Amino acid sequence: MHFRVHSIEKKRPFNLLTIKGPFSLAEIHSWVFQCVPEVPEKPQFIDATVLFFESTFLGTHLECNFQKGEAKFASDNISTISIIREFLTKEATKKKIKIDINVGKYNTFHPFFYAVWLVSM
Repeated sequence: MHFRVHSIEKKRPFNLLTIKGPFSLAEIHSWVFQCVPEVPEKPQFIDATVLFFESTFLGTHLECNFQKGEAKFASDNISTISIIREFLTKEATKKKIKIDINVGKYNTFHPFFYAVWLVSM
């Protein structure tokens, strides 16, 4: 469960989900609207949308950045990325839209990660 916030801390290691395909902004927005709470019913911008969320229980973050043909989701919780990936794959399959999915990491060794490692020693 997530709630919408105005920005997120970028100093954490994030998992990145990238989805590309022949979907419209309205389609990808509709899918995200169904998957994540507090997403506005209609896209706020004509070309692209960027939304930020925080987990109610864990305090982890989620960034959703999508436009026609491409969507990127970044989270410091791999479970969040997995749930979004599964949901969007099902929605694209229902519409018979072929999508390319890539999951990876960025900011893998950052001062935040190093500080957590030092504290655990």
